[in-house]
Amino acid sequence: MQADFYESSRLSLVLSWVFCIPVLIGFIQLILLAFKKQDELPWIYTAWVSICFLILSPIRYSAFVFVLAQSYPFQSISAFFSVIWVWPWMLALVAFGIINFIGIIGPLLFTLWIAGLKNAHSKFCLVASAVTAPVTAIIGTFIFSIVLPFAAISTRTLDADAIIRATNGPARLVFLANGPGMIALPPYYSKTPQTTTDMIRSHVALIYLSNSEHDNFLKEAYPYLYKEFHEIVMKL
Repeated sequence: MQADFYESSRLSLVLSWVFCIPVLIGFIQLILLAFKKQDELPWIYTAWVSICFLILSPIRYSAFVFVLAQSYPFQSISAFFSVIWVWPWMLALVAFGIINFIGIIGPLLFTLWIAGLKNAHSKFCLVASAVTAPVTAIIGTFIFSIVLPFAAISTRTLDADAIIRATNGPARLVFLANGPGMIALPPYYSKTPQTTTDMIRSHVALIYLSNSEHDNFLKEAYPYLYKEFHEIVMKL
């Protein structure tokens, strides 16, 4: 059986989990807070808006990216020291901050704005906001999916192998919480075993690696598909 080139070491996995567990706990606390009764707002309204954005917005995918980034420095020595080189991280932080505002925060603020900014929220405004919530969440997801490849260009200066290996730990768990809508996959995926590992690695390679790095990933991960899909990958 061929060794897995992108398998993380045990130390890498342990460190990834140690540093990501507080993040995962924070996500859970935010979800619970979203369903908490808010002053001057009916609980059914806040629960409905929270459900809409948890299911229909790209917030779960954004959580996956955050955990992936948190795991990245522990995948290799070069990845760890690349964190010291601040500007690539700042560039990625700004890029993903912008698309998160466009795809999640903006639509959510617009939905809440419809409910009214005053203390006394009219029933009409609450109903209108509730009806708008799933629509704005879906629109946000659509826009997010369009601009994501452009934001992902900011990761091209990072260690490509470490980015793939970062999918092995807690990022894999968060990835499983995502629906199929946000998961773009390369053409060769249908000819892989189509396990969760194949899906998450192929998706990350497609979105976050350059064409040449993606080609190297294809060669290492699926050498039996390299000849057939080499030229296609280079043109993606």
